[in-house]
Amino acid sequence: MDNLSMLEKYADLILKKGINLQPNQNVILKSNTDAMDLNRLIVKRAYELGAFHVYVDIGDDEISRLHLSLAPEEALEKFYTYKIDGFTQMLKEDAALISIACPNIDLFKDISPLRLGKSNKASAIAGKEFGSIISNQDVCWTIASYVTDEWARKVFPDLELSYAKEKLWEKVYEATRVNLKDPIKAWDEQSSSLLNRCAKLNEHNFKYLEYTSSTCNLKIELVENHVWLGGSGKNKNGVEFIPNIPTEEVFTVNDKFGIDGSVKSTKPLNLSGVMVTNFSFDFKDGRIVDFSAETGYEVLKNYLDIDEGARYIGEVALVPFDSPISKTNMIFENTLFDENASCHLAFGRAYPSCIKGGDKMSEDALSEAHVNRSLTHIDFMIGSDDLSIFGIEQDGKKIEVFKKGNWAF
Repeated sequence: MDNLSMLEKYADLILKKGINLQPNQNVILKSNTDAMDLNRLIVKRAYELGAFHVYVDIGDDEISRLHLSLAPEEALEKFYTYKIDGFTQMLKEDAALISIACPNIDLFKDISPLRLGKSNKASAIAGKEFGSIISNQDVCWTIASYVTDEWARKVFPDLELSYAKEKLWEKVYEATRVNLKDPIKAWDEQSSSLLNRCAKLNEHNFKYLEYTSSTCNLKIELVENHVWLGGSGKNKNGVEFIPNIPTEEVFTVNDKFGIDGSVKSTKPLNLSGVMVTNFSFDFKDGRIVDFSAETGYEVLKNYLDIDEGARYIGEVALVPFDSPISKTNMIFENTLFDENASCHLAFGRAYPSCIKGGDKMSEDALSEAHVNRSLTHIDFMIGSDDLSIFGIEQDGKKIEVFKKGNWAF
């Protein structure tokens, strides 16, 4: 496999379909030192495609770990906003955002959960306006992943590193359709397929969804005037973009106070470089009233305690068990991939675009409509091969939506 030519196709996909780069547009690229070859390709291709200015913000895992390990505790609660303020201003001026995830699964495993929690909360508070612009889909934005040494070792621990990385890149290119002759065309077809699925769901205008499986027993109420979205989105100017590469999901917004029952995760969750495994939630009137985790309990607790909305669900997403990513029979240990192999929920902030007119609603109006507001948004996987989902329409008619983990219509 010629990884350079594949990376070039990957960079083009990110720019042409991910953010749908427009002439003379500013671009924010948030990435990591591990991904410098991809970073440089993105910058090069962005200018060749007509970008006005590409602002690159590069992080470094080891420096982040040293800060969290050694800085005074008070420093972890202090977040200087000059950088996030600048990014926010750029987004307000219609810049596009590219985020490159460089998984380092165990990076913070030895950091005190309390220190992690303080740092995460300070960052979330400082980035509230930035996050709102993204969740409102005011701008074009996308997230893609880069194969790091640490990620490859974690997914293929028994392989020699170079082979593990090559094998994982093959899986990434397969999942993102970069391995196909024309990835752009393939993504046009994928977006069309997901949008058609959304149209079918929107026709039913379900009031409730009922989930049952060996690990799940939930009743989820959807907000009035909810909208199913998936594949591509449109920013405030009507420009189409793909937020997640890859994506196999369709999603909507639940009623904040309308979830009851219990659910156990079906895939692990990486939170701030700490793996949270075999965790479960109990819900009453929408709130997580009890939870457990085999590993990572304290880190999960800190996320759930960021604010009042973190204990409530903000997203309901459907992904068939036979999706292409699921068929790899791999645990990617990367939420961007694992969430697209499994039905999932997200605790924390909801997407206003999932309610009719939501992008024009104030925070108070969204709250009054029972759309969850929070500083955080964390997806967790609940799909399985025995998952059954029924949708209950406004008149009480019951429709089978999922059967044995896959679409029933």
